[in-house]
Amino acid sequence: TLMNLQRLENSLKGQSNLAFAYVQAIGTAEHRVFMEAAFVYGSIKFALTTEVAVLKSVRYEEPEVPSSKLFFCHCKVAMDPEQPCHKTLMEEPLTTLSVHKFLKLMGEPLVVEVTADPEKISTTHLQLGLPLIFILSQEATLEVDKRIAESVAWRLLGKAGVLLLSRNSVGLEVSSRYNVAIKTVEEDMPVKYLTLKDADEIVALVKNGEQSKPRLDNKEEEIYEDEEDEGVEDENNEQE
Repeated sequence: TLMNLQRLENSLKGQSNLAFAYVQAIGTAEHRVFMEAAFVYGSIKFALTTEVAVLKSVRYEEPEVPSSKLFFCHCKVAMDPEQPCHKTLMEEPLTTLSVHKFLKLMGEPLVVEVTADPEKISTTHLQLGLPLIFILSQEATLEVDKRIAESVAWRLLGKAGVLLLSRNSVGLEVSSRYNVAIKTVEEDMPVKYLTLKDADEIVALVKNGEQSKPRLDNKEEEIYEDEEDEGVEDENNEQE
């Protein structure tokens, strides 16, 4: 029930994150995928519902007969007892590979500070076919730049990696008029430096482009199988 979900979220705040799913029925392929993920990812709590009303309380625009949905509830960073945990929806169908990719991305740091040449930087996002957004920063505006980077990162969760790049990075020679850079997975595409006026334009750069289309290939299957082989003793699964 919704009340059970709220109680679970409150109990996890400041301690652990939650993967919450809606499936149409127990025993479906999506239900099995979710249970498999619960076995693999022991550091995350898992909760499941088959009640449409509970799903609509989380995402009210769902149709009367919704498809399966998976949300990542960021309870570990939530401190306000009056507010629900921030939730990120997995936009892809609930399959083994998409769930693995989604949870792997949700486990990445929100923003990473770097001082290296962007051309030489690779992260989990890039390995999964997603772009990297670099917010160029300098000491005088570091705190403001951090806030902008965090704001952009929350809006692009699961779609791009966000990094805070120091203009003092060794070997970095970029005009001061540029404040953003984007690196895509295409090997023949150099890092592109841009001048954007606000966070909305940075988000639009990813959401309106082709960069955010995920790539799931054989390498991804190997990564998932490696993690699955490790196993965990406690499935940490709770039924809602």
